[in-house]
Amino acid sequence: MVIKTILIFLIALLGYSEWLTGTSYLQRPIVLGPLVGLVMGDMVTGTIMGATMELAMVGAISVGAYNPPDTISGTILGVSLAMQAGADASAALTLGIPIARSSWRSIPPWASR
Repeated sequence: MVIKTILIFLIALLGYSEWLTGTSYLQRPIVLGPLVGLVMGDMVTGTIMGATMELAMVGAISVGAYNPPDTISGTILGVSLAMQAGADASAALTLGIPIARSSWRSIPPWASR
């Protein structure tokens, strides 16, 4: 369990480092979902959950003063918690959307996008 936690932390670090390395879409749920699924032991389920999160978050872009939900934390936590519970993609979506919506306020001001 500790190894999985460390690997999921590294996936989150990879998702957030996208802002330092340039736009390569590493922060999108369609990329992060399969990576979390690989760590959790079922890449196919992670891909399905990531694709479901991607469909829900496809319009989450920053335009003007709008701050979109934090898709990185929503995807990683939603997919990993749903896979740990043995649930399906709807559970990942149910967990991920509120996490993504509430966690964008917890980002420090110096790390703003």
